[in-house]
Amino acid sequence: MTKVRRAAALLVTIAVLAGCDRSPPPTAAEEVRVARAMTRMNAEQLRTDNVASAKKAHADAARREAQLADDRRARSIAD
Repeated sequence: MTKVRRAAALLVTIAVLAGCDRSPPPTAAEEVRVARAMTRMNAEQLRTDNVASAKKAHADAARREAQLADDRRARSIAD
């Protein structure tokens, strides 16, 4: 590798490590597309969280009912 190529490779490596992006800045249409995609992903995550929360609440209620039934059964046997 020549000195010039080595220097160019070093500069590119430094630029990448420094976070320099050589791509052109996004257009307004690209920014809108990305924003909409993020909004859809957030909405989907909220729906997923709501479903999981509802399932957990249902399981907790069923567990409490079973515990109450066990407590009543135990009290009736003790009496």
